[in-house]
Amino acid sequence: MKGLKKIQDLPEGKKKAILWLITIIIGLFLLVWWGSSFQGKINFIKTNNILKGVQWPEINMPQLPDISTEEIQKIIEDLPKTEENATETNETGQQSK
Repeated sequence: MKGLKKIQDLPEGKKKAILWLITIIIGLFLLVWWGSSFQGKINFIKTNNILKGVQWPEINMPQLPDISTEEIQKIIEDLPKTEENATETNETGQQSK
């Protein structure tokens, strides 16, 4: 308890320095502990081949049609016309005259 009393009697700046030093030491200890724990988990996954036993879901992607560059260019050129037609359509879905 005498040590605690000595710390209490120190100037404010030295008390803050001690507090930061203790905080940094505890933080480094936790970082090392977390790092070794993480490394252990990675090694466990590697040695037990856990990922081989996982049944990944199948994703069925539809086949996209083969479109030539010319067809893509024509679609891009027609986009402004399509946008123009869309803006001419009113909210009921009928085209304005």
